[in-house]
Amino acid sequence: MPSARRRRTTLPARAFARTVALALVAGLAVVGLQTSGQAADGSRAGALSEPERATPRRDVVPTFAPGARSLPEYDAAAPSDGYAAGTTKRIGTSRATGPTGTVRGTVVADDGGAALADIDVAAYAYYDEDDVWVAWAYGTTAADGSFRFSVPTGTYRIAFQGELHQTEFHPGARLIGQGENVTIASGEERVIDASLALAGWIEGSVSAAGASTPPAGTSVALFESYSYYGTLQWRQVAVTHVRANGRYRLNQSPGTYRVVFFDGDEVWSDHWYGGAPSIWTATDVEITAVGEGTAGIDATLVRRGYVTGTVRSKKTGQPFPGVTVYLVRNYGTAENTDWGVVTSTTTGAAGTYRLKGSVGSYTVAFQRDGFLTFFGSDESEDDATTVLVRAGRDTTGVDGLLEDARRVFRLVKPPTISGTPRVGATLTASTGRWRPAPAAYSYAWLVDGRRIPGATARTLKLTRAQAGRRISVQVSPLRPDTADASAASARTAAVKVAPEMRLTARAAGTAITLRLSVTAAGVRAVTGRVRILRDGKLLRTLTLRNARAKVRLTGQPKGRHTYKATYAGAGPVLPGAASVRVVL
Repeated sequence: MPSARRRRTTLPARAFARTVALALVAGLAVVGLQTSGQAADGSRAGALSEPERATPRRDVVPTFAPGARSLPEYDAAAPSDGYAAGTTKRIGTSRATGPTGTVRGTVVADDGGAALADIDVAAYAYYDEDDVWVAWAYGTTAADGSFRFSVPTGTYRIAFQGELHQTEFHPGARLIGQGENVTIASGEERVIDASLALAGWIEGSVSAAGASTPPAGTSVALFESYSYYGTLQWRQVAVTHVRANGRYRLNQSPGTYRVVFFDGDEVWSDHWYGGAPSIWTATDVEITAVGEGTAGIDATLVRRGYVTGTVRSKKTGQPFPGVTVYLVRNYGTAENTDWGVVTSTTTGAAGTYRLKGSVGSYTVAFQRDGFLTFFGSDESEDDATTVLVRAGRDTTGVDGLLEDARRVFRLVKPPTISGTPRVGATLTASTGRWRPAPAAYSYAWLVDGRRIPGATARTLKLTRAQAGRRISVQVSPLRPDTADASAASARTAAVKVAPEMRLTARAAGTAITLRLSVTAAGVRAVTGRVRILRDGKLLRTLTLRNARAKVRLTGQPKGRHTYKATYAGAGPVLPGAASVRVVL
């Protein structure tokens, strides 16, 4: 992938949407794994369009090239992977099987021609989609320096990587972009020899803040500077994993470098040696001579933090989904700003976002449909409010209010509800009338103003849980080119529920005692008045106490009679009746 590029630029609001997109294309790159479009000096002359050259400066992105091999692409200090010397090792399974050829040769030291054992010799294939070179097959030299391995037919670049020697790409290049293509035909045997120079090295330890054990899954990358169209640029030239004991070692030729400690899983903040926020101000580290090392290049890592917030439409005040949110860093000074995009995300349906970042100072930009604003400023990132990303913590409330190019719904007639608000009945929502005409609608039923979980259909069957409560529905029109909107219906009357009444009688001579209980689902204690009748004739009117009533009637006529209690209803409880037959 291409090198990261340093570019001086201002970001006016109208141009930001375009430049930040290009910045992501130009910046999200493995620096040092140059593509076939690079010139002999490692630059990419002619490989970029002029708009790309105008992208803002951003940080380099250290990484390992993707692929199935567990060893990093440029890890000269990696431990043995368990294969015997001189054997062929196949890497990856996604490449189609087919005809193969053979690569063989001998690797010697350039200071006397001694055979070099345990040198990895790898064939790298270029993947245009990812813009990277991936090791596809490789072998290891035997004691006499010889190697031999088979590889599918195709075009490759051949790398020689040893623990104590400088990495070399055939024929004698330092970078893969400077190497030459090697085409392997079916059945062909290509002889490719190499002589490797001793390397110097950088070594040190990595620890985690507040922890007694080293941070897991971290790596260390080495960058060198080069000239790109007359400006200073950086490319990755070496990378290695940090061992379980927290130690690492990077082999490379003598020179001046900058070192970054990073975590591919983005748990730990990137740390540039010297404590700088980016490569542009990091401390130089030197490898002074072959066979010599620079020790004590150590780092203590802290966890990444998050920035969270909500973006709303200036037009509607509603949450604004689909807004791109950028975490932006100043790579220059307060007087001479130089802004670049670090990472980005998109707001969800509720207009919320969450961005992960390394510890440091940033600002946040919000962009959609050609409109741009910054946190704390509508003008530019120079005037925006500084946002601090803190180790292992969320920085909340970083909200945005953005102009909205979408059309706005106009409510012509509000939604209504039809049906009887009674337990067991079904209510139906009308959509109301909107302009412009919606393509579809969504529904959310509410009880006493609170959403009913899962109630998102046009109809709602009332249950005992809604007894005594008032129902409404919120209707949201949907149309791709129109801002979100919603309107709620008026609330229904309290949902009614039928009572359950039980009337019992106990007779003694011409006296009778009647006991009544009245209950209703969802109602703690039914209240109201009850009329007592005998064969249709009113005898008494009683008041329910704790949902119960009791009456003793004397001097009742002998014979067969029907006693009946009628309840008039009260609150959410509907009228009801119960009767009992008695022989006196």
